[in-house]
Amino acid sequence: LETVLSDIAGLERRLESVPLWRPAAILLKQAGEARRLIAGMRARFSRSLVVTIVGPSGSGKSPLLNALAGIDELSPTGHERPTTRQPVALCGDIETARQVLGPLLDQGLQVRTSQAAESLERLVLVDTPDTDSTAREAHFETVVSAIELSDVLICMFDAQNPKRRDHADFMAPLVRHFHGDSLLAVLN
Repeated sequence: LETVLSDIAGLERRLESVPLWRPAAILLKQAGEARRLIAGMRARFSRSLVVTIVGPSGSGKSPLLNALAGIDELSPTGHERPTTRQPVALCGDIETARQVLGPLLDQGLQVRTSQAAESLERLVLVDTPDTDSTAREAHFETVVSAIELSDVLICMFDAQNPKRRDHADFMAPLVRHFHGDSLLAVLN
């Protein structure tokens, strides 16, 4: 990227040296747009990837997060529903969470860091509250915020639950808020 930016700067200097040449103004504008696009790419490359796990109660969101992190009980598991009452993020350090999940910090995001998380460089894992529990309405805005900040969204479903179709219907309004790069459906 540095080489391309240097080439664009050289081109801009040459174009500025010929102000009476009509195409120069248009080419200068295009060079500025190219610089803006490259700055966006640079910011994207330096930012951590946010992977969010959403799904109904008992689908296995927290165990998946714990398995991906390599840490037992990072995110609570159990039979009490909802198990996860607030979003939980795993990342290398709290500053990373502030950079990519800032708005969620005001909504009760619990940030967890650990030695194991350091091996997940440039990655933030987020476990969200259940999408179908009795506390669904209380969690809705928080889950939507997590989804909107995500680059990868993993939708978990319990493959043995006969209400799988209902759970997919619960998830549809949430998934509409996802504008990231990858959407995965996982049957547990």
